[in-house]
Order: sequence, then structure tokens, then C-alpha cells
Amino acid sequence: LPPTVEIGNRHYHGHQTALLAKQKRKKKSKRRGGGGGGAPELSYAERLKKHIQEQKEREQANAPAGSIRKEVPEAEPAEDEEDSPKQLAKQMVQAQRSSIDMLTHCRKRVEGLPKDVILQSLDEMGYCVFDSFLGNEDVVKRLQEESIELFEQDKLETDLTTFGSGEFFCKVVGGKDQYPLMPRTIEWVVSVTKHVPLHVSELALDGTNCMGTLRAYDSKSREKAMELTSEVASTDDDASTSRPFEVLAEEADDARKLSLLYYPLDSNWGDTHGGVTFRKDGQDVTIRAKRDRLIVFRSDTCSRRMESFSGGSNENSPQFASFLELHLIGIASKKPLASNM
Repeated sequence: LPPTVEIGNRHYHGHQTALLAKQKRKKKSKRRGGGGGGAPELSYAERLKKHIQEQKEREQANAPAGSIRKEVPEAEPAEDEEDSPKQLAKQMVQAQRSSIDMLTHCRKRVEGLPKDVILQSLDEMGYCVFDSFLGNEDVVKRLQEESIELFEQDKLETDLTTFGSGEFFCKVVGGKDQYPLMPRTIEWVVSVTKHVPLHVSELALDGTNCMGTLRAYDSKSREKAMELTSEVASTDDDASTSRPFEVLAEEADDARKLSLLYYPLDSNWGDTHGGVTFRKDGQDVTIRAKRDRLIVFRSDTCSRRMESFSGGSNENSPQFASFLELHLIGIASKKPLASNM
């Protein structure tokens, strides 16, 4: 598992209409073999240990009564057997390598960001934008796939702060229960949380503490919500324009200092979907969502409004989109965040 990082966020509670849509997704997930109850999948190490133990028990059970079991070399298992000790060991080693590769790749990409540009842009405008942040299509695709899998397995909650918009979320908290479901996503959060403060040390950020959230949009869920309730705005434009501008850490006791938005969404999303609008001196600037785009802004001074993916959706738009929202806190903050990873 990746290094420890404290992560906190807030909960939202269910609603009757949201539950109906959620139940439909859950049934769909069960038909595909995902979600639902049952015993959790064992890790590679646990499966390897269980396999060896079962093999010993079978040998003991087949031994004649009163006989002395003679130790003989174990037969070499077939290499192509999925649950053979060799295959399980290989899978475990590969999982460790994949984790190290992801953590290392994110570190190098953070270190490659132009520090002077970050500091100057944050000082003058309050935000900065970097395209091709990860610069590796395989890595971006894996992050995208994890968010889709979480949605299909009913692991995302309906975001009732934007009820009826087809938006969902889950807190990135890590740990043994969540890590198997979204390993690359958690490693992205851990690595960025650790190395951004080191790279821009002038901002005095805490590299061991953050708030991470995976957010998603599903157009079909939005359509169903609109059918179920008349409270949902009937026009696409209302989805974003009705949202207020706000400074995230406006309160004196708010720990957030720097926020990051990262988009591993489908490249077919156009330039009229999602993203964020910043307001400074009465002027609005909208930065749209784009595959492999990183948006960084000051949590404590920058006025911003999140833009809905539904605002420009049409029949040619992809059904699903997701992005990561990460908030870093200042070292001087005396307010600890709630939950641990």
C-alpha cells in the first residue's frame, strides 16, 4: 500500500429519488457480477497462503491411517494455472511494481511542473492550468477505468448538493477496503499530496494531510432524475449558472490552502463541458474540463464556480465523465482533517 496520508471530507445523505436511480444501477451491477454482498476478494498474498494450506490439508487427509507421512518434493504446479503459487506470487510482485511505478510517475510529473509559473500565476490570477499533466495515455486510461468501475459497482454516492444533475462522488480515504477498488487513484492522491508541497515549498503546504474526492457525471442518471422529479431544472444552462461563486476556505478556521482538479475523462468531451469558472475583479474566466488537464487554484483567496458537464451535452457527447478534486492544507493550520488513509 502507498504511504500514509490523512484525508478528510464531508458526507451527504440519501434522497428517495436518488435511491431509485441508485437501485437500478445496483441491479445492473449485479447482473455484470460487480457490487452486492458476499465475501470480499482475497489479496494475492492471502490467496497464495490459502492455496498452500489447502494443499497440505488434502495431502494429510489422503494419507493412510497410522502411516508416517514421508516428505517428498512437491510437484511443480502448471505455470498457466491462475491460482498456482507461482502465478499468485507473480501477480503479487506485479501489483507492487505497478504501485511503485504509479507513485514514481506522479512524483516526476509534479517535479516537472514549472515552479516559477505556478507561484507567479497563483499570485497574479489565483489559478494556473497544465495540460498533459501525466503525459502517459495508459496511466490516464487506468484512472478513467477505475472511476467507471466504481460507478458500475454502485460505489459512488449521489451528490445531493447538485441534486438531479447526474453527479456522483466518493471520498478518497484509502485503506484495505478501498485500495483494491481504486489503487491508481489513491496512489495519485498520495503522490501529489506528498510532492506538490515539496516542489512549491514557498506555499508552506502540509505534505501529509489532504482532502480527496472522486467526482463523476452520468448523463443517463441525469435523464432519469429529470423524469422522476419536476424539481430538476429543465434547461441545461441552469445546471451551472444557478451555482454560486465561492471562496472555498473563506472561513478563518478552514484548513484548505491549495486545490487541484485533475481530469482523466474521455477525450471526446468537447470544450463546452465541465470545468471551473474563476472570478477576479468582476471578470469571469472559464477553464473547461479536458483529458489529462490539471487545474490548480488558491483555496483561500480564489472565487470559483464549478461548471456542470450537462451544460453542453448533446447526443454526440460521451455518457460518463470523472475528475479528481484534491485540497491541500497549510502547515500552520491548527485544524486537523477528520479521517485517515
